[in-house]
Amino acid sequence: MFARHHVFDEGWVPEDLHARNGELQALADALEDIAQGWGAPNPVLLSGPPGAGKTASARYVLQDLEDSTGVQTALVDAWTNHKPYQTFASVLQELGKAGVVQPQTPHQVLRDRVRDATPDTGVVIVLDEADQLDDPGLLRDLNAMTGVAVVAIVNDEPGFRDRLDRTSSTVDWRESIPFDPYSERELVDILRPRASRGLQISYSRTDTLREVAARANGNARVAIQGLRASAEHAHEHDRTAIQVEDVEAGIEAAVAQIRRKTRSRLQRHERIVFEVLAELGESRLGEVYEAYRDRIGDDANGRGRVSDYLGKLASYNLVAAEGEKRGRTYRVVASGRTELA
Repeated sequence: MFARHHVFDEGWVPEDLHARNGELQALADALEDIAQGWGAPNPVLLSGPPGAGKTASARYVLQDLEDSTGVQTALVDAWTNHKPYQTFASVLQELGKAGVVQPQTPHQVLRDRVRDATPDTGVVIVLDEADQLDDPGLLRDLNAMTGVAVVAIVNDEPGFRDRLDRTSSTVDWRESIPFDPYSERELVDILRPRASRGLQISYSRTDTLREVAARANGNARVAIQGLRASAEHAHEHDRTAIQVEDVEAGIEAAVAQIRRKTRSRLQRHERIVFEVLAELGESRLGEVYEAYRDRIGDDANGRGRVSDYLGKLASYNLVAAEGEKRGRTYRVVASGRTELA
């Protein structure tokens, strides 16, 4: 069934990153100054829905930079490392300068350590899920460092910019690269090298790839994991080729797995917002905020931040949002549903 499991890992990037040539070129152009040794460029913002290839594209360009220049790179998961000390510690680890970093380590000390770790050739720091940062002012701090190029990856660009405005975290994001959902044909191109390398030949037929792509709704993550799960389902039922019913089961299993993983990554405040919404049922922001504040007490964040949490949960299809502005309502998406936002 499987020839190579690793090609289905999220971190695996093929030699040719299909369907994102324009975005790859735009990111490479935006980082041209640091690649040529002319200094750090303006910060770059990559935005688009989950599964649109933002992180894979960033990995691809970072690898090319490291292979062809002396520029160092650091890719940080800001969802997991959302506290300032965690973000700085992850950057230092990526730069090979890991040391003792504790929650009480002064902010200025951490900034100085990152600055001192920056080589003369410069460094590109990519903050994936940058809208998860507890203190978006950290972006400003990194951008102000000599020789540091900042790339932020977010799902919702308007929401991200609104939060920066609310917190006075001024950064000149003139370089913005949007990522749209993939077309079915593009998803087939993404699946093909994984199928040919990772699956036995009878499991990698083109019509199978088309069936998976048609059900993934433009999300490459769902398509890739759906293909893997489809092959597993076919194997479990002693079939020598993937059938439509295997794809149906595989996509459903992939969506459920992705949701479980996303829920496991929720920060404390996000988790509480999700839990109170599940208890309340369909509700407006004000109702969710009041219940959240009652639950969390003095440690509660403001209403705007709770709105950010709901937007993040919606972008990952854990929560459905309906309506506009003041009339918008939110509800938890039933775990059995396989449709994707």
